[in-house]
Amino acid sequence: MKNIKFYRKPELENPCLIAAWPGMGYVATGVASYLKKKLKSTLLAEIKSEDFFYLTDVWIRKDEIILPQLPKST
Repeated sequence: MKNIKFYRKPELENPCLIAAWPGMGYVATGVASYLKKKLKSTLLAEIKSEDFFYLTDVWIRKDEIILPQLPKST
């Protein structure tokens, strides 16, 4: 549980986690932002993504090496 930082621990019935990452047109993150606003969600915890993603690529743009970035919350 070292990868999770809890801000509060409410009692939950049938909890659901919605996760989205940017992709083509940022559709998934747009939907996640919409649901967050529409459902009036509140922050319960944060998950450190560094321990779940292995960034094995680099991009080269105009002779410059660009490192990929980890997904970010909406």
